[in-house]
Amino acid sequence: MATAKPKKRNFSSFKYEEAFRELNLANLTPWPIDVPPFTPSPFFKERLDRLHETFNLSRSEESKKLLIDAICEDFINSLPAAKCLNPPPTPQVT
Repeated sequence: MATAKPKKRNFSSFKYEEAFRELNLANLTPWPIDVPPFTPSPFFKERLDRLHETFNLSRSEESKKLLIDAICEDFINSLPAAKCLNPPPTPQVT
């Protein structure tokens, strides 16, 4: 007789206490991250306002993904050396 697999749950469906219990954790130790502050662009602020108007950013897993994408995109666009998706064109030698 086959045993039934437990139903897979979305990450966002777990409450803190429940997640800690599942992972056998008593508490989390914050990591010290020493980075300079980042100032969001005006475009990001407008985009964030639109996301807030359209989605409940604290409930839907998909809306959280949109928020994370917006944050990452704004940060990557602020770093010229981090243009990983669209590298600068190679100079033509003539």
